[in-house]
Amino acid sequence: MKKTLLILLIFFSLYSNSQTTIYNTALSKDKLVVKYKYLQNTNKLIIKESSEKKMNYAIFNKATIYDSNSKSNELINKENFLYVFNSLNEENFGTLMQDGMFSTLSLNFFIKNNKTSFQMKSKDFERYSFDYEKTPLEMKPIIYFDQNYIYTVSNQNGRTYGIEITKDELQLDKFNIGKQTSSSISLKKIDTDRLKSKDLAVPKKIAFQSRYYDNNTLEIVTKSINKDYKSSTLYRDIYDLDGKFIKEISYNYNSIKGFLVPTYNNSTFENMVNSYSQSPGSYRAAIELDINDYYIDPKTNEFYIYGITAAKDSNGLSYKSALGFYINKYSEKGEKIWENFYDVSDEKGFNQKNDQRPLETKINLKQFTNENQLVLSIIGLKSYTNHYNDFFVVNKGSGKIEDSKYANSDSQTSKGTFSYGGKYSLFEIIKLDKNKFCDENTILTTTFNLDLKNYINKIAAKDDVFFNSILSSEGIWLMETDNKTYYKVSFFK
Repeated sequence: MKKTLLILLIFFSLYSNSQTTIYNTALSKDKLVVKYKYLQNTNKLIIKESSEKKMNYAIFNKATIYDSNSKSNELINKENFLYVFNSLNEENFGTLMQDGMFSTLSLNFFIKNNKTSFQMKSKDFERYSFDYEKTPLEMKPIIYFDQNYIYTVSNQNGRTYGIEITKDELQLDKFNIGKQTSSSISLKKIDTDRLKSKDLAVPKKIAFQSRYYDNNTLEIVTKSINKDYKSSTLYRDIYDLDGKFIKEISYNYNSIKGFLVPTYNNSTFENMVNSYSQSPGSYRAAIELDINDYYIDPKTNEFYIYGITAAKDSNGLSYKSALGFYINKYSEKGEKIWENFYDVSDEKGFNQKNDQRPLETKINLKQFTNENQLVLSIIGLKSYTNHYNDFFVVNKGSGKIEDSKYANSDSQTSKGTFSYGGKYSLFEIIKLDKNKFCDENTILTTTFNLDLKNYINKIAAKDDVFFNSILSSEGIWLMETDNKTYYKVSFFK
């Protein structure tokens, strides 16, 4: 009997430890909206609380950082702001507040616990910000900064959008946070001839992406696609944050099976900004950059290129009969470690013979809940409101698939549009269950994690409840709210 009780105690102890409540609060007139911001490098969450709500957005007055063990650190209290952003190393933070006419911004930077405050005209701030955060559905300004400077890339005229990389000169603009002064440093011109040879599918306008990968470097990313859509080369021109050229790394990919085709990926909106945007906030797809994407392991700097292939293409505009996906792994120096092609068998979803237009199919490679694994997700249209979701867990060391799952999801478009997102704590239209709606990540997490799925299943949702998930190597973050009475954050290990 005692032995049985001991086993039960161990079982329940293990089960209870699989889920930790990080944050749980009642929504009221003093706390109308709660939102989160994820810090990927440190696996922490910023929780923002609002006591004032406008027509399409909320004004926040408190922000707290939480780790996965529910340890918290208050960042801001009793100080109004619209957005909070973090430095490249996630050690320093800033906030932004706009005046009533949206013409002047009040900026606060918290650098090593020292606060620096100043104002800036909105039109000047646009130069230093991207007005999206991986998605334009809810506009959030992104700025790249460290303990001394805010950074951006522009052309010789200070323009940060619509840049003609084959004609313009690039420069690194630096705004001194402490002194509120700006300076510009010319960058060594990248070799654009490698993007225009007769063997390549040369677009009317060559696109590029500027990315600040870590706390020390800036990189300019370009890509060439062969005319036959059977091979590609990705180039990374890397500079330090004083504008000094460090090195160039190139990654060649030759299709093992099928044609290379464009997808909506983790870099899609970043791909659009520098090259095709004609004004801040306007976007156009950069198709050549969306033919495969890359993922950099934040702990090892190992580099992965991934994408999908199809049996037939139409010069990058549409394709039929998708075949599978590929992943190549490279060392930090660019040396190939392994390459694999994976056939996918999902005739009603991924392999359907309907025309697939560019960016209709989403593909994403990211860290899974095991440090030694990645998960690749492919999401695409089966009909206007129905999607297929194909998930593959890949071993980092060997490249072998260790698990795969398929799921369907339906969107309830009658719920409204994402323009509502700013005034709600969470808003999603993918139907998970009766009165339960979620983001794409939650389709993935409920497919693989039974504890999380059972937890959601047990929630009695008389009114609509919304869920968001975030994967990390330590576990899964789950955010939930009914936007009326409560907001809760849990962590599943």
